[in-house]
Amino acid sequence: MNLKSLTLDFQGCNKITNQGISKLSSERLQSLSELSSLSLNFSSCYLITNKGIEALSHELGNLKKLTSLSLNFNQCDQIEDDGLNQLCIGSIQHLHELECLNLSFGGLSKITDKILEALHFYGLKS
Repeated sequence: MNLKSLTLDFQGCNKITNQGISKLSSERLQSLSELSSLSLNFSSCYLITNKGIEALSHELGNLKKLTSLSLNFNQCDQIEDDGLNQLCIGSIQHLHELECLNLSFGGLSKITDKILEALHFYGLKS
């Protein structure tokens, strides 16, 4: 498939789990190697944890042609620093063509200053 841009909005779909993200990542994103723009909104999907982020980050790192990436995990309050750190390690640092990055993590009560340090370490400076 030669799809160049993909937007998926699952906002408020509170039955989506890590297993669903893993299946989306491994079975669908893997086949979209030509994508240059990807936007995923999982805002208020309360069952997503670090494991879901890790599954997603593994496949995102393989989308080498991405120039624009938007990820929204607002109100997914089970996500912690380790999951976001894995996102940086597993994908963002490998996306060398990336020009536009939008990460939304509003309302994540378990996030600390550690993630700000990780973003800086991986070359994402404010």
